[in-house]
Amino acid sequence: MGTLHVPSRIYRLTLRSEQSPDIHPDTLLDIYFARFHDKPFHIFDESTLRQRLQLHQVPSCLVNAIYAVAARYAPHPSGYQSAVKLSEEHAAKARLELDTDEPSVDAVQALVLLVTAFTASGKGKKAYMLLSMLDLRCFDVY
Repeated sequence: MGTLHVPSRIYRLTLRSEQSPDIHPDTLLDIYFARFHDKPFHIFDESTLRQRLQLHQVPSCLVNAIYAVAARYAPHPSGYQSAVKLSEEHAAKARLELDTDEPSVDAVQALVLLVTAFTASGKGKKAYMLLSMLDLRCFDVY
């Protein structure tokens, strides 16, 4: 299972069973900051997050949560339903990777983003459960 890199910065072809193209991670990050940053919450400092990403200092649960929020609104070459599916895949990965037993600022940020992603996908019950976890985690972190 490898990735075939095409010249485009926006898309890359991932060799999976269905051969569907994914959106480049930099594009998802750009979409997040263009469409969601400071609307209505200021969750990250953009320059700090981008620097931490370059240095591989951001936990994968947080990266996938960012991608989950942004992917739904990305121009996917296979159409809107593929963008929705990509968003849900990133949300599921982030949720699995999230360590709720170890409170941290990164975990709280990932939870906020997952609540947003699950709400946007119509999964209110999941969003509500994460929201209750978020309430508890905030007391542990701060």
